[in-house]
Amino acid sequence: PDAKGIAAAYDDGAVHLWTVQSGNPIAQCKVDEKAGFVSWSPDGKSLAVMVSPQGQLNGSVTHAVVFDVETGTQKYGLRPRGRGQINRIAWSPDGASIAGSGDEGRIWDTRSGRLLSQDIPAASGLGWSPDSTALAVGRESGVTIYDVESSGELHEMAASDPSLIVYSGDGNLLAATDGENHTDVLVWNLDSPDEPLHAFKGRHRSSIRDLGWRDDKTLVSGSASEVCLWNLETGKLKGLKSVPVD
Repeated sequence: PDAKGIAAAYDDGAVHLWTVQSGNPIAQCKVDEKAGFVSWSPDGKSLAVMVSPQGQLNGSVTHAVVFDVETGTQKYGLRPRGRGQINRIAWSPDGASIAGSGDEGRIWDTRSGRLLSQDIPAASGLGWSPDSTALAVGRESGVTIYDVESSGELHEMAASDPSLIVYSGDGNLLAATDGENHTDVLVWNLDSPDEPLHAFKGRHRSSIRDLGWRDDKTLVSGSASEVCLWNLETGKLKGLKSVPVD
């Protein structure tokens, strides 16, 4: 998170961590199966690693493991019930919780790995509110926002299977990918979320892979072919940069 470290996962289960400035190794972690997507905790002291069975052709992730970055030792595992799968994880901004979803949704305590909630449904996307009190969950029919403490629904907004969901820094706006191929973006004002505040469509030629806020007035969406900057005050495209494709 502080841009001082980098982590890389390998098919043999090894995870290597280096300092960015010097390239010196920080630690090496190891899982028993295939290591995949990695996610740093907000304070940079822990690393969650998604784990897939060796030889599994579809790349399904069965669970995640959390490591201590300084020592490379395993702290705890995050597992679904039975033979379920986890295909995405998201740390809360305060670092106290981590959400995971696949066949089901769960929230764990990051200090102990203890399960806090299993009342969150399966999700295609996850997004925490800046104050860590609410979790936005992307489903086939749209986005549902849950109160983390009670697991009660706060808002429900229509969208097409959103895979990327991000709150603005002040927590007033929520953006999510939309469209059959995830090429569009919807933005809601959470004070009146019944209808989107903006619908940004027709600029991306391929699926959006990253979505984030430059500030509370500018949203950035990136695909393999272009990066778009959206002005939230005018609802119009602020800038577009084409990405060279070899």
